[in-house]
Amino acid sequence: MNPDLRPDEFREFFSELHGLAPFPWQERLAQRVFAEGWPRALDIPTGAGKTAAIDVAVFHLALEATRGAERHAAVRILFVVDRRLVVDDAYERAQMAATKLAEAKEGVLRRVADRLRFLAEDEDHPLAVARLRGGMPKEPDWVRTPAQPTVVVSTVDQVGSRLLFRGYGVSDSMKPIHAGLLGCDTLLLLDEAHLSQPFVQTARDTLIFRKEPWSGNAAAAPFGIVTLSATYAEDTRGEPGEQPFRITDEDRGDPQLGKRLRASKPAELIETKASEAALPGELADKALEFTASIGGGSIVAVVVNRVKRARAIFEALQQKDACPFGEKHSDDVSSPEVALLTGRVRDLDREELLTSLLPFVKVGPRCTPRTRPLIIVATQCIEAGADLDFDALVTEIAPLDCLRQRFGRLNRMGRDINVQAAIIARADQIRKSAEPDPIYGAALGSTWGLLIEKSASQGKGKTARHFIDFGIDRSASWFPDGDTLVKCLAPRKDAPVLLPSAIDFWSRTSPRPAADPEVPLYLHGPESGPPDVEIVWRADLDDDVDEGYKQDLWRECISVCPPSSLEAVSVPISEARRWLRGQPAGELADVEAGIEEPEQRFSSLPWLRWRGKSDEGTKLIRDDLQPGDIIIVPASRG
Repeated sequence: MNPDLRPDEFREFFSELHGLAPFPWQERLAQRVFAEGWPRALDIPTGAGKTAAIDVAVFHLALEATRGAERHAAVRILFVVDRRLVVDDAYERAQMAATKLAEAKEGVLRRVADRLRFLAEDEDHPLAVARLRGGMPKEPDWVRTPAQPTVVVSTVDQVGSRLLFRGYGVSDSMKPIHAGLLGCDTLLLLDEAHLSQPFVQTARDTLIFRKEPWSGNAAAAPFGIVTLSATYAEDTRGEPGEQPFRITDEDRGDPQLGKRLRASKPAELIETKASEAALPGELADKALEFTASIGGGSIVAVVVNRVKRARAIFEALQQKDACPFGEKHSDDVSSPEVALLTGRVRDLDREELLTSLLPFVKVGPRCTPRTRPLIIVATQCIEAGADLDFDALVTEIAPLDCLRQRFGRLNRMGRDINVQAAIIARADQIRKSAEPDPIYGAALGSTWGLLIEKSASQGKGKTARHFIDFGIDRSASWFPDGDTLVKCLAPRKDAPVLLPSAIDFWSRTSPRPAADPEVPLYLHGPESGPPDVEIVWRADLDDDVDEGYKQDLWRECISVCPPSSLEAVSVPISEARRWLRGQPAGELADVEAGIEEPEQRFSSLPWLRWRGKSDEGTKLIRDDLQPGDIIIVPASRG
């Protein structure tokens, strides 16, 4: 049986999957990929459906599934995001596609599924889908067979560490397996790649070692790297590549996409002299001002750069009579509800909140009309992966690319509404003598200067108000390029050049060599800090047991019920060290590899490092916390 499938059937495939036709650019991309292969980069505005790249890759694989050694489409499709996510729409999209393909009885979906079954391990699952947010995958094991068509949604840390033989949370015996699977027959789709330039450079550097003279027996299977970004900038090193794939006037003429592109998003630029302690209250007041102005069931987002600041705004709003979302409140429908979204919570807690919250803020028809305003306080976790739609936006100053992502969630669908927005900056953040921000460097001041320069003013003198339009088409008239753009972007560090000696060291996994190159340096660049660790609390771990028996007893308890990512909190390793030493919480953001502090050796109550029940690395430790560790502590410690 060899079911026929033609490239021109992609439109029908897309329509049957999603119940709507693809945008013109999505169809053009598909035909480009099927005929010539993937472009080096996609420069597509936020809200224009970049995750459709997954659909293109799946259909491409189905087209070529029977070509054997001549196949150019990768079996493993990895969608990689360099953010702590609160909603993972790429994963949900892939999972929906996998379900429809498995259940298809006829038509183009059935023919795509049948062709994928030529490679699949199980006929009931022509397409597997997995999500990696830590060393503990929530879904069934995705590494059982190298031939299974698979979509994996993950982060730079998880994918990059595996590609370089140092998979975070992966046992030493499995590290080469993960490296082999990710380094061969794989397509890497790197979302918002301007945020993860070092990993892009490292991944492309690996291409050199697939050729002579470095490899005498290189795998012939396909391996591709495609960057996706709403704020494209040239690579910071190496030869300039081909021009990125972009939208055209055909897309602007599309009835649905055109509305999104043409929508106006005016924002007021507000400089405040408020202190760090007073800023949360000022942001909260602006959000309340918008809810009162818009009225009814308005949904206002407040987006900031630090988790601690988001929590402070959430508390300030409650003090101003806002009620936590989902709790009982007064009958006064003008009093808003407030919800807090950060990436630094357990998946179990986040999913419980989102189940009731998302119907009100997801793109598309809202299931229940709201009569009471809703304020969503969030961090960078909503900048990517989240198909959310707000009526108004309050954001603190951020680099231009981050602001573009945040405004992509404001009237995302181009509805006919009165949009309101404000960008608020503390005076000490944006003055020329300001200290570089620990996360964003000098980009905050550069961005503010650009916005003021390009803004339209109302009034004169000290009472003048400044406005700038962040609509996709409207911002094209003032959006910078070249060096001016680079200065306004989140800092783009360069990874070290990948040398043969580093690959030689990494390929030795058991035992690891004493001189082991630092993987985080190649994923995030210098001065970026190491990646997260996962913390799990367990009530069945007895802290009072004798120290000599504790390790064996705890290992036995956890082996009966191994940890799941649902119960884990991901935090920067420096923050975990602070917590384990009993020190106050520091500053952290919802980005990969954030602020790092010098490592300090310390003595404390022991915790259990988990690397699998049969791995010698699963043991009690006190001061040897390593990037990617999964640590388990008694719930009695708080």
